[in-house]
Amino acid sequence: MLGGSVGRSYDNDGDWIVVDGYSMALSGPCVVGIDEAGRGPVLGPMVYGAAVCEVDKQDRLRDLGCDDSKAMSEQDREAVRDRLRDSSLVQAYTKVLQAEELSRCMLRKRPYNLNAISHDTAAGLVREILKDGIEIEHLYVDTVGIPERYEIWLRKAFPAIKAITVAKKADSTYAIVGAASIFAKTLRDHILRFWDTPDLHPELRGNYGSGYPGDPATISWLKRAVDPHFGFPGLVRFSWSTSKNLLDATGAVQVEFEEEDSEANQSNILNHFKRKTGKEQLPKYFLDRRLCEDSNFL
Repeated sequence: MLGGSVGRSYDNDGDWIVVDGYSMALSGPCVVGIDEAGRGPVLGPMVYGAAVCEVDKQDRLRDLGCDDSKAMSEQDREAVRDRLRDSSLVQAYTKVLQAEELSRCMLRKRPYNLNAISHDTAAGLVREILKDGIEIEHLYVDTVGIPERYEIWLRKAFPAIKAITVAKKADSTYAIVGAASIFAKTLRDHILRFWDTPDLHPELRGNYGSGYPGDPATISWLKRAVDPHFGFPGLVRFSWSTSKNLLDATGAVQVEFEEEDSEANQSNILNHFKRKTGKEQLPKYFLDRRLCEDSNFL
């Protein structure tokens, strides 16, 4: 059971949050809905939200206006969020994945793609809820990728959960997922609206737009924010084609890194120090650095 009007818990990275104002006492079996906000934007974080409600109270969520947050105006989303807060029906969890983290994952040597990030984040939310001692009777998740495969993956990860439903447009079909969508979207909107950093030029503070590539305000901000040497501020997802294209169009300085040997061609480091016989060619490492072998030591 959880209690109190405000609560927070943290994962190893320090950013699991039990959203302020939604903490409540939960007893008995619960339904859980999970959805995200900010999967497609070039600016700002992706936020995952989970909503938890007792099974026998979930029918009241639709009356509060829980639905797909993307179909609502910002004002309506915040109004529904406030009604949920006042109702004490829902416990909410969120996970914020900052733009820098998403870029780092997707641009590393072995990319950690957005679908995998999304699946792992949703699973992490479920684990956090279970860790708080909440009994999940039915888990509803808005799909990322093929629903059937995602559902099978979740069932294997959480065999103790009685029922798991993964579906397209789950936020408009199931009120509990709609609630999760609203928590995630309102938090993302807040983060983007008030994003700042000490080294950001005053003229670049604010007016970020929605963060989506199709938003003229967002594109205008990106064009003003790009630097030919340092790229963009941390608000921007470097791995998105929008930011890559702007860097190219601006004439950003190209950086070439020394090509590393593929793992298939990498040999044991001791091989570099074995004595060569005849006219056997030296390893690439020595040739690239114009090093030669000399066995005549004083």
